[in-house]
Amino acid sequence: MRIINIMAVILMALMLLVATGCGGETTDDGGNGDNMQGQQEETGNGDSAEVTDVDLDSDGGTITVEGEDGEVIEYEIDKEGDSGSMTITGEDGEVEIIYEEGQLPEGWPDDVPIMPGLSVEGGVSHVMDASDASSSTVVFSGDVTLEAVVDFYEDVDGWDSTTSFSMLDGEDPGFMIMLTQDERMLMVAGGMDDEKVMVTISYGEE
Repeated sequence: MRIINIMAVILMALMLLVATGCGGETTDDGGNGDNMQGQQEETGNGDSAEVTDVDLDSDGGTITVEGEDGEVIEYEIDKEGDSGSMTITGEDGEVEIIYEEGQLPEGWPDDVPIMPGLSVEGGVSHVMDASDASSSTVVFSGDVTLEAVVDFYEDVDGWDSTTSFSMLDGEDPGFMIMLTQDERMLMVAGGMDDEKVMVTISYGEE
């Protein structure tokens, strides 16, 4: 599995988990991410900030994004074989995400439910240096059905399902389930990669 693709999946999951935990809203930019220049993103005060410049260094694995207000965010990917890391640097500090192929990330809780039949593709842990906030995400695959995964995670002992969305018919089936236990949160999302079921589980604490 290509490291950039799986890191993109993991980064999306982490962003959704953080947004949900902070009470924020997620928005749909209506695009596929191929052309970010000129798109708008919502700011905290309800205004829109336009992305004015995107620089992609495909050889070095670096993406630099400059907003209308002049803020520059750099995404740097460093890979070795099927493992690697992503460092995100902006005005609020730095986040380092370390990815390891085929294993759970360091610090992954033993009591997080993992459906039988799912195998680990890879996992990450990350820390944001400005706030010391941390979370972990693992990507799984398995010879199971999406329906079975949804049924399993909608009724997990000890966890409350707060949000559940699924669209299991059609050409692009998928689902997302949010679970809570005291101050702990899980986001479970899944879809199809060719004929294989892929499931992403993100863990964080409020």
